[in-house]
Amino acid sequence: VDLSLKQDDLSLSNRHLEKFNQLKKNYQSISATDLAKIKEVLPEEADVPGLLVQLQNLGQEQGFQSLSITISELKEVQDKAAQASAQTSEKSLSQLKNVKKLDVTLQYQGLTTYDAFKSFLTIFENNVRLFDIKSFSFTLAKPGEKSGVVNLSFTTYYLAQ
Repeated sequence: VDLSLKQDDLSLSNRHLEKFNQLKKNYQSISATDLAKIKEVLPEEADVPGLLVQLQNLGQEQGFQSLSITISELKEVQDKAAQASAQTSEKSLSQLKNVKKLDVTLQYQGLTTYDAFKSFLTIFENNVRLFDIKSFSFTLAKPGEKSGVVNLSFTTYYLAQ
């Protein structure tokens, strides 16, 4: 009986080794260009200065002026309702232990039309870095004002080394 248990363990270890070797081979087959793209989507560090520049540029593309940008690291603590809703057959990005989150709130001024707001959301959505929008609002210019305001709250991610 002891021999059959050892053979089962050896067989399992060999399957794990084969899977590891296949994953290693797959990783090594990723081109340098694709690795660079992956690092843009999910940076290897928080890169807050780079994120600030990126957000400033996103606003400027639409003629917006940044009124405020707040970036803070989110703690890993989740309430039970959030944990229950996050349970799926596969791990979600936020459940991976080396993926960290940044909570970002920003406010831009310069919104003139609803179409400008839609255009901004499209540009924001197509941005390379991964953003999960939690909430957004906008106020168009009132009579006597030259422009309205866009408020946005979202989460972005990075890999912790």
